[in-house]
Amino acid sequence: MARADSASRLNRRNFLAGAALAGAAGTATTIMPPGAAASATTTAPIDQAPRPSALPPTAKMAAAEAGTPQEIKQEIKHEAGKPGSDFMVDVIKTLDIKYLPCNPASSFRALHESLIDYGANKSPEFLTCMHEESAVGMAHGYFKVAGKPLMTLVHGTVGLQHAAMGIYNAWCDRVPVIVVGGNDMDAAHRPPGVPTFHSAQDINALVVPPDDAAALADAIGRLAGDAEMRRRFGQVGRRIVETEFSATRVGQETVTLYDWLTGHKRS
Repeated sequence: MARADSASRLNRRNFLAGAALAGAAGTATTIMPPGAAASATTTAPIDQAPRPSALPPTAKMAAAEAGTPQEIKQEIKHEAGKPGSDFMVDVIKTLDIKYLPCNPASSFRALHESLIDYGANKSPEFLTCMHEESAVGMAHGYFKVAGKPLMTLVHGTVGLQHAAMGIYNAWCDRVPVIVVGGNDMDAAHRPPGVPTFHSAQDINALVVPPDDAAALADAIGRLAGDAEMRRRFGQVGRRIVETEFSATRVGQETVTLYDWLTGHKRS
C-alpha cells in the first residue's frame, strides 16, 4: 500500500499530542463541594476537603500521559520513513480482517493511531469497546456468523486478564480469536506508575493452553528452577499490593471518597 511522502506535512503524532494537551488544559475546572454555588466573580478556588483519587486528570497529568518522558527526549530520534506501527497495519491488512473490536489503551496507542490515520480505519475498522471481555466476545460471535476470525488489542497484563474469560469462552466453543497484547518492555525507558504496573517481561510467558498438562508442568518447572524469576515476580507483586491495595490505603481512599460525596470536612 503506497502513500505520498508526508515529510513536508504536519506531523500527525505531534498534532494529536498537542491537541490532547490543549483539550485537557481547556477543560480543567475547579470541582466545587456539593451545594456550593459557583460565583462569576470568584477568582481563586475555595478551600476543599481531601478528594478521592479517581478524578478527571489535570492538565499536568494529561501531559505526563501523552508526552515523552523528559529523561529520554534527547535519546529519541525519529528517522525518515514509515513508522513501525504503519508497517504493522500493512501486515494486518494482508490478513483480511474486517473489524477490530478493542478497549483503547496507552500501551498500543501508536498502532491505534496508525489504524485510524494511516489505515483509514478500514479493514480492519476499529470498534471501540468498554471492556476487553466484550471485545473478545464480539470476535467470538463474529466468527460464529462469518466463519472468519477478528483481532483485538489488549492492554498489558491487566487487559489480558480482563480478556481471559472471553478467551476461555471462545476456547470452549473452539472458536479462534487473534489477541495482541500491548506491553512496555524496556524498563530503562518505561515511565513509572501505570506503564510499569501494567507491564511484564513477557505477558504471555507463563500462559499455557488449559488442556496442555505438559506445558503447565514446564511453566511450573521454569518458575521452580529460576530463583531470579521467583524473586522478581514476588517483589513486583508485593510492591503493588503494599502501595496500591494495603488496608491503610484502601481505608483512606474509602473515607476520602465518602467525605467528598457528603461534603464533610475533617479537621
